Amino acid sequence: MGIEKDFIKREFEKLSLFLTGLIDTTKVTEPNEGQKTIDKVNDALKEVFKLSLHEISTSNDHEFITKLSTYDEVHLEKLATLLYEIIQNPDFTMLGQDFEKNSLSKKAIVLLNYIDSISTTFSINRMQIKNELKAL
Repeated sequence: MGIEKDFIKREFEKLSLFLTGLIDTTKVTEPNEGQKTIDKVNDALKEVFKLSLHEISTSNDHEFITKLSTYDEVHLEKLATLLYEIIQNPDFTMLGQDFEKNSLSKKAIVLLNYIDSISTTFSINRMQIKNELKAL
């Protein structure tokens, strides 16, 4: 049983590190490298969450939350932060993206609302991100 718990813990930590790495990737985009960064994030999201930025921005709210409901609150919060960083990064503004920032913003708010509904703790960070996204 101990080995199984260690495996689950390692997988949990691996997903956390993966998401943190993606968030960091969006923050340090080199000039003229925005499309490569978006492609990298998109590929990673498809691989891990089976969702692309396009699918996130175009799916209905229920479908979106259903696909993510099996993930831990910590991972969902990191995913919401990743979406927020993509939306806020000016390097991603004029790209030939297959997603719309307004729709992505709405989905990030939906995700944050879902996290609030399942969480037992209040997060100032979630509230700040949500307020900034609503202001867009």
